[in-house]
Amino acid sequence: MHVAGELPDTLPHLACAVPAVHVLSVLLHVQILASDGVWDVMDPREAANRVMDVISAGGTAEEAARQLVHDTVMLSECSPGGDTDNTTALVLVFE
Repeated sequence: MHVAGELPDTLPHLACAVPAVHVLSVLLHVQILASDGVWDVMDPREAANRVMDVISAGGTAEEAARQLVHDTVMLSECSPGGDTDNTTALVLVFE
């Protein structure tokens, strides 16, 4: 018997639960949580710079996340063998 949402033990692991954590020193306190689709295309410093550009210009965390995903998709589509699958980002701004 299985409860809705419960996966049987016989299924292979579908996702990696080990996060890649990078700490960058910046003036504003921002946290970026993103899928490997973002990190496969750009390094943490570049992602932070893109997010900070939006926030510094008066944009919201949502706008920064949308811009980061947009930029990631554009970069991925322009790269050889680019794949835009699994491109998700969440930006948190701590004041």
